[in-house]
Amino acid sequence: MAPYVRRIEILQNGVAAWQILCDHPQVCEDRIAIIGTSFGVFVALRIATSLSVNRIHFIYVLA
Repeated sequence: MAPYVRRIEILQNGVAAWQILCDHPQVCEDRIAIIGTSFGVFVALRIATSLSVNRIHFIYVLA
């Protein structure tokens, strides 16, 4: 059985992944999207609200 991962760790990892993508020279920061399904909806919305509002251009949620 996989070790338990707390929600805060998932959110921190999501924000870190976003930052890595934004800092990558071959990625256009204005074209990054957040997509979530099921628990990913929660994660996507929390990541979006934890980042600067002007950096989020698209969020696609499947509930």
